[in-house]
Parts: sequence; C-alpha cells; structure tokens
Amino acid sequence: MKKAFLINPTTETIEPILIDDEIESMHKAIGCSAFDVASIDDRNDVYVDDEGLYTKRTYFHIKGSNQVLAGNGLVLGIDYETGQSVDTTLTLEWLVNNVEFVSPFELR
Repeated sequence: MKKAFLINPTTETIEPILIDDEIESMHKAIGCSAFDVASIDDRNDVYVDDEGLYTKRTYFHIKGSNQVLAGNGLVLGIDYETGQSVDTTLTLEWLVNNVEFVSPFELR
C-alpha cells in the first residue's frame, strides 16, 4: 500500500488515502476508466481522468503549474528510475496551501 492523497474538487477536500499497485484501484479512486499524469514536482505526480476536461465540471489548480485539472486528482510519488509510483513525499499541509479549487466561471 502506498501513501497518497485524493483531491476532490466537488467537495473541495483533500484526504490521505492508501492505494495498492493495481491500476483498477487508481481508476476507482479517481472515478475514471483511463487516467493521465501531471507532474507536481520532481518527486510527485497527480493522476486525473484522461477525459476530465470533457466530462467533469469541477476543477482544481496546483500553484506553480500552468494547468487546470478536472475531476478528482490522486497524488502519488514517483520513482523515475523504475517508473513506478511510490509513497508521496508531499504533506497534507503543503497540498492544502497549494491546491486551489477553481470555479467553471473562472475558466472563461
């Protein structure tokens, strides 16, 4: 099990979760059938619904990024040598201070 965080823009919450190595578990946590990955920093990524910008109406942004992400986000660490996801090195406090929930009206 890996330490992760689930960003939920519908409820505007960020909660710690444990996730196993199965892709199906990631799909279930995010609420999608295919995901895409956005880099947060050199040790952490956020996984989001690959079709989220077309199908979701709730959004978030991570400060320092130029991307608006749609739907739930699953934050995990990344081991670039193996390409495997690992425990996130981010803290809940860091995410609370750096995740902005964005209204669809702000996207215009």
